[in-house]
Amino acid sequence: MLRYRRIKALCVLAGRTSADVARSVGIKPAVLTQVQGGHTAPWPSLRSRLAAEFGVSEEWLFSTEPMDAERDLPTPAELAARERISVKAAEDRLWPVRETERRHTEASS
Repeated sequence: MLRYRRIKALCVLAGRTSADVARSVGIKPAVLTQVQGGHTAPWPSLRSRLAAEFGVSEEWLFSTEPMDAERDLPTPAELAARERISVKAAEDRLWPVRETERRHTEASS
């Protein structure tokens, strides 16, 4: 079963809920949850709408490779500037994403 953790990670980084993102791309929140969990395959138009919503490529968003925190995630300062939040708030947003990826990487080893 493929799980698309990057969708959830981008929601967290943007300070948005999955439900908010789902509505923005014209689907029900339950459908996005099913896609994230690997229970429903994202159809081509949904793949492109989600990638556009987050400003990333479809290839990156739907990759099943683990994220590389240093390469794939912004620094707290970059996120703070982009989202117009404090660096502390950016660190708080980044922590769960980095921690989830760290645990996933350790479990895969």
